[in-house]
Amino acid sequence: MDLIFLHGPAAVGKLTVARELAQMTGLYLFHNHLIVDALTAVFDFGTEPFIVLREQIWIAIFREAAKRNISLIFTFAPERTVGTSFIQHTIDAVESAGGRVLFVALECPLEGSVLIVEMAPITPSVQRHTD
Repeated sequence: MDLIFLHGPAAVGKLTVARELAQMTGLYLFHNHLIVDALTAVFDFGTEPFIVLREQIWIAIFREAAKRNISLIFTFAPERTVGTSFIQHTIDAVESAGGRVLFVALECPLEGSVLIVEMAPITPSVQRHTD
């Protein structure tokens, strides 16, 4: 099992590259937004339950996929709410089941990032209701 771990700053194109890679290789795409979107439906981003559950789910999926020899493409944007041990936990979960983690850093010059942001569609903001 290979876990292709695409990482880089926001708006660098991780999901775009991951989708293309998945199409080219037939590997499953398990992108960061899947878990973040599921958790933010219930917990605010960055709250303790969000942080704990996010890492537990990520690691559990990596471990189970590795046990079953299911290779994955994963996208990841390092940010302050991710624990410093997450990378090592990922490596341990995959390697303990005989898999390997292949880290791929995506980078984009500042000018390219600005262009991507300028080209992004504008969407209305959504307010969370606190009834």
